Amino acid sequence: MENNQIYESKCDNRDLSWLLFNRRVIELANETTTPLLDRLNFLAIAANNLDEFYSVRIPSLQSQLELTNDEIEKKSGLRYSKILKKLRHRNAKNFKLQYQYYRQLRDRLHDDQLCELTSYAALDPHSRARADQIFDQRILPFLSFTTYVDNYSLSYLKKQTDGFSRFTQNQNQA
Repeated sequence: MENNQIYESKCDNRDLSWLLFNRRVIELANETTTPLLDRLNFLAIAANNLDEFYSVRIPSLQSQLELTNDEIEKKSGLRYSKILKKLRHRNAKNFKLQYQYYRQLRDRLHDDQLCELTSYAALDPHSRARADQIFDQRILPFLSFTTYVDNYSLSYLKKQTDGFSRFTQNQNQA
């Protein structure tokens, strides 16, 4: 018996497991015993993990789907189309939690007068010009653009308005 046959259909797909790990990182942002800025950092780590996931793993799975005519992945016993569907479903739950915790933290940081996370749309013209400059100089050069098949368009992310934020400080606290 081949080693692959021993594990066939007994293992979870590594990408599905990876999203469960990322869910645990997101859940750390909801730990009330963790300092607020550390909780915010856990959300940033989860977002960074997801960026890499969609830059590397999803295109790889889409390639496997096309190259194998949707064969079954031996370790999980699932077809590649089923894996992608499960990833989309699992990730929708992760996104929902991530944004829920982000909004809670954003409001808590504001209520405690620690900082204010402001959406780009809410910035005044001077601050918006400065944010554009920072984005163009420090962020845009490091972005890589990837085209996904239509059912992985990430429209959920496009609807979010809190993608880029900045810290502000009250003048009486300076």
